[in-house]
Amino acid sequence: MRFLEIKLLSDENISPRVVTYLRHQGIDVFDVKESGSLFNAY
Repeated sequence: MRFLEIKLLSDENISPRVVTYLRHQGIDVFDVKESGSLFNAY
Protein backbone atom coordinates (compact mmCIF):
# COMPACT_ATOMS: atom_id res chain seq x y z
CA MET A 1 0.00 0.00 0.00
CA ARG A 2 1.31 3.39 -0.93
CA PHE A 3 0.92 6.27 1.53
CA LEU A 4 -1.28 8.24 -0.87
CA GLU A 5 -3.80 5.37 -0.93
CA ILE A 6 -4.63 5.93 2.74
CA LYS A 7 -7.93 7.57 3.66
CA LEU A 8 -7.97 9.74 6.78
CA LEU A 9 -10.75 10.80 9.10
CA SER A 10 -10.32 14.28 10.56
CA ASP A 11 -12.23 15.31 13.68
CA GLU A 12 -12.72 18.63 15.45
CA ASN A 13 -9.17 18.53 16.85
CA ILE A 14 -7.50 18.76 13.44
CA SER A 15 -6.92 22.22 12.00
CA PRO A 16 -8.65 22.96 8.67
CA ARG A 17 -5.25 24.12 7.43
CA VAL A 18 -3.85 20.63 8.01
CA VAL A 19 -6.79 19.08 6.15
CA THR A 20 -6.24 21.45 3.22
CA TYR A 21 -2.52 20.66 3.15
CA LEU A 22 -3.12 16.91 3.15
CA ARG A 23 -5.66 17.21 0.35
CA HIS A 24 -3.20 19.23 -1.72
CA GLN A 25 -0.75 16.35 -1.22
CA GLY A 26 -3.31 14.01 -2.79
CA ILE A 27 -4.50 12.34 0.43
CA ASP A 28 -8.21 11.54 0.73
CA VAL A 29 -9.39 13.25 3.94
CA PHE A 30 -12.94 13.09 5.31
CA ASP A 31 -13.48 16.03 7.64
CA VAL A 32 -16.28 15.52 10.18
CA LYS A 33 -16.63 19.29 10.62
CA GLU A 34 -17.48 19.74 6.94
CA SER A 35 -20.16 17.07 6.98
CA GLY A 36 -22.06 18.67 9.85
CA SER A 37 -22.46 15.25 11.47
CA LEU A 38 -20.17 15.77 14.44
CA PHE A 39 -22.94 15.30 17.01
CA ASN A 40 -25.50 13.48 14.84
CA ALA A 41 -24.12 10.11 15.89
CA TYR A 42 -25.41 10.52 19.46
